[in-house]
Amino acid sequence: MICVSKLEELNTAVQQSAASRAVKADEQRKTARLILVSIDGPCGSGKTTLAAQMAKIFRWQIIHMDDFFLPWKDRREDWKTQIAGNMDLARVEQEILAPLSDGREAICRPYDCRNDRMRPAYTVRPEGIVAVEGNYSRMPALQPYYDCSIVLQCPDSVREERLKRREGSYYETFQELWMPLDERYQREMQIREEADVLFVTNTD
Repeated sequence: MICVSKLEELNTAVQQSAASRAVKADEQRKTARLILVSIDGPCGSGKTTLAAQMAKIFRWQIIHMDDFFLPWKDRREDWKTQIAGNMDLARVEQEILAPLSDGREAICRPYDCRNDRMRPAYTVRPEGIVAVEGNYSRMPALQPYYDCSIVLQCPDSVREERLKRREGSYYETFQELWMPLDERYQREMQIREEADVLFVTNTD
């Protein structure tokens, strides 16, 4: 695992890690210009903020897992007890990762969970670095598509303060429902242990 704490170092580490993996696997994509990356880590560790910074500075294209929640009507009755039970992983694979890996443009159709409707679609090009950020980005069905996986490390105290600011009055519910599922996901899928790059952040 490569450990970095600066954005420029992260950009370089991703390219090096992807190149190393391609050589070891003796593989080449149909488009050599594309690097598919996952950005994962505990709740409040800064995944979305990091993705926005990499998009602004290094022109990464970003896919947000929060845009792929399952519509309420399609969720199983026990979804609250299942890892990624609220996620439409099939759509992430079929609409985003599979076409990009095949050298084709992907059409991202974000789902607005709060209003139960689709937002305007946008195109993702099969070139440069494309990052899928968010919890459950490294579920087993999605993992094989990535050339590099990033995991964030952030002090628990900083994460807690971020989540309280972000969630407001919903924080207690978030803490009781979502955080245990996230912790289970991080643990059972060995998100940190099997990542290629560790990005360390200590700021709020």
